[in-house]
Amino acid sequence: MKRQRITPYYIYSTALTLLLALALAACGHGDAMRMNALIAEADSMNRNYVDFTTDSNLLAATRYFDRHGTPNERMKAHYLLGCAYRDMGEAPRALAAYHDAIESADTTATNCDYLLLAKIHGQMADLFHAQNLPREEIEANKAYGDYSLRGRDTLNYIQSVFLLSNPYYLLGDTTKALLVIKKARQLYLRHGYVKEAAGVYNVPIFISILRGQLDDAVQMMKEYEEQSGLFDGSGNIAKTREWYYYTKGLYYLKIGQTDSAEIYMRRLLHSIYECDAYRGLLDVFEKLQNTDSIVKYAHLYENAVDTLHNRMRTEAVNQTAKLYDYQRFQKIAIQAKMDKERTLWIVSIIVLLMLIGFVVAIAVFLHYRRLKQKELLRLRTAYATTMAAHQKACDEKRRLESNDATLLELKQQEIEQLQYQLDNLRKQLMTLAPHQSIDQLRKDLVVKAFRQRAKGLLQPSKPTEQQWERLNQLIKEKLPRSYATIGQTSMLTPLELRTTILTLLGFSNAEICTLLMISPQQVSNLRLSVNRKLFSCGSAVSLKSNLEALEMENG
Repeated sequence: MKRQRITPYYIYSTALTLLLALALAACGHGDAMRMNALIAEADSMNRNYVDFTTDSNLLAATRYFDRHGTPNERMKAHYLLGCAYRDMGEAPRALAAYHDAIESADTTATNCDYLLLAKIHGQMADLFHAQNLPREEIEANKAYGDYSLRGRDTLNYIQSVFLLSNPYYLLGDTTKALLVIKKARQLYLRHGYVKEAAGVYNVPIFISILRGQLDDAVQMMKEYEEQSGLFDGSGNIAKTREWYYYTKGLYYLKIGQTDSAEIYMRRLLHSIYECDAYRGLLDVFEKLQNTDSIVKYAHLYENAVDTLHNRMRTEAVNQTAKLYDYQRFQKIAIQAKMDKERTLWIVSIIVLLMLIGFVVAIAVFLHYRRLKQKELLRLRTAYATTMAAHQKACDEKRRLESNDATLLELKQQEIEQLQYQLDNLRKQLMTLAPHQSIDQLRKDLVVKAFRQRAKGLLQPSKPTEQQWERLNQLIKEKLPRSYATIGQTSMLTPLELRTTILTLLGFSNAEICTLLMISPQQVSNLRLSVNRKLFSCGSAVSLKSNLEALEMENG
């Protein structure tokens, strides 16, 4: 391999390449710091109610975080861009930015910023309210409440419930508006927000007065003025809430206290509710039948209404234009959503095909298992039938032992043939369904304690009567059908029963000797005796296999 010749030009080019790489890395790191600083500054302005005047910096930040940011960072950048458009009076572009912010969120992530999502929907609700779109406002407020709950912000959730009253009232659904106000009040009280609970009464008071429910109105006014914290020591309500003076003036007008009614109506003068002030004063002087004042305030009310109508007409034109722009942006968003849904459909079809394949595989497995169970049932039936024939042949052999030697030999051959069939069927049964009940039983703590005694690990080696009874009860619970044959028959002595249980549990002759304190010959004699009584077999060796076969047959 030829070596690279080191020249001054080579050293210069290498150094230049390294410097360029470091500059690019520093530039990338610098971009991240600059964009984070822009977002932090914009967030601070938004929190401190400083209006945005341009979107240029935030547009650059959203483009950067769309490429390099986390879902939460992308969501925040688009949200702040929407706030900039909101302050610049461009409601459709603000709504489009808020929609982009929502699309950027990953609601499945554990670190999803649900509180920011709640803020976004709350801002959208405000814009819908300003554009006189109550139905959209209702949906946005509901989402505002849902994400507030997910972010564990109880106060904002209750606020979202209360804010639903505005669009319902605009839609003319007074009953629904009162219901959500009632729910919000109950939630405020439940969580200890007494002032906020009293602050919901403005609209219910007005509706109660219109309906003539004056007692209810008086009670609500008392709580509203004393507990809401909206009034100063002189009884003046907070700014922007002066419309309550009209409500209270209307109440005094209803009960005939025109002087008090006039005082509260005049409080509305020189406020944003000046038109309502003139209307209220006109009602007062009509009730007093003061002609001069009626003419004066009728004229003022008429001029105020004309001014209000002109302003509303101008706003309606602007709102119509904004609504058109919003609907145009909405169509673009709907098209994007349709494209996304088309992709989702394709993925869903692929998943469905995979699911169908999985279901078919399960169906094939279940079919195979049914065939196996059917074969197992056939083998058990054949085993039981052969066992019965074998026992019958043994009985007949005993009867023939004292009679005919030829018949006795034939019967012995039949017994041997049946014994061969029994052994073969037992092997097939063990292959198809290895018995788990006995295996699990052998791992029980009671059985393990007996085995430890048999091996000399526990003293004394011989179990107590209480321990024998516990083992006996365990067999009765876990192998009830087999116990019905071996444990509740008068054919076996207590010592034979204990030998049978220990044999079934897999204890060796030596272990049985230790537990029962008897000799190996006595163990063999006991096994032979049990095998003859239960299975008509003349061998002690086959007792364990016969007991296992009995349990399989019962299982």
